[in-house]
Formats: sequence, structure tokens, C-alpha cells
Amino acid sequence: MISLVTTFLNSEGNKHIWSFKEPDTTKSAEEIKESLELLASLELFEKDGVGLFQKVVKAKYVETIETPIFEGGKLFGEPTAVIDLPAPAYVHSQAQTALNQHLQSAENEPEVQTAPRPASSNDSKQKNIAPTIASAYTLTKEKFSWRIRRKNRAKGREAPPDPPNV
Repeated sequence: MISLVTTFLNSEGNKHIWSFKEPDTTKSAEEIKESLELLASLELFEKDGVGLFQKVVKAKYVETIETPIFEGGKLFGEPTAVIDLPAPAYVHSQAQTALNQHLQSAENEPEVQTAPRPASSNDSKQKNIAPTIASAYTLTKEKFSWRIRRKNRAKGREAPPDPPNV
């Protein structure tokens, strides 16, 4: 889906963003700019005493790519990653073991239909991305839990708990 996203200045000089879905992309840049300046000159829109469309700053087309996941009872599977991420320098052994077990159990599950996706120049590299992302996520999650435990231990050393009154 294509949208025209435009930035205006309001009467206080602050930016105000306005978007228009499915614009006519055959119009030239001059025609679009002229139309947006006409919108700004009308001074029709106001919110809490502030005029919204006072001056056109910029405009751009934004294209959104939609990938279906499911529709009704029909599943299309998980969307595939489009970018190629480098493998981490090291992976914690427990995380790697858990990931391998998960992947082996996933092989025994029935296949799910995949949604059509645009062809990419690095399709041959796509097969190894999911394990890398999953292991990087698991490793990051473990690092955060180690950090929290380390901070809690440091707090305990600074102010030990009061002994119970007996």
C-alpha cells in the first residue's frame, strides 16, 4: 500500500504530519506541491485554537509491504526474515542445546502453507537465519538476567537485610 506522508507547520511553528492513503502516483511533484499548498492556504483545520496546516515543509511516498500470517482457519506460517544477520561470535552451550532440541521437534510437526513473499537476491542464505536470530535472542536474554542478578547481589552487599526480631 502506498501513502503520501506530508509534514506541515502549524500556527505555533510545530511540525504536524498528515498522511493520505492510495494517492494518485501519476501526478508530478509540482502538482502535488501545488495541491498541498492550496490545502494550507484554506485554513480549514484547527485544534484547540491552533491552525494545523499553515505551511508545507515536505512530502514523500511511503510504501508498506504486508505479509499475511493467517486468514480465518488457513495458516500461512511464520514470515521469513528478509535481512541477512551475521552469526554471533559465540553462543552459550545451554542456549545452543535448547535451540537444537526445539528445531528437532519442529521437524516432526506437520508443514504449514507459506505466504507468497517477494523474491530476494539473498534467498540462498535465508535458510540459516532463523537459528542465528533465535540463538542471539536467547543469548541476549541470558545476559540481561545475569546483569539483574549481579545488581541484586551488589545491592545485598551494600545494605544487608535487618535480622529478624526474636
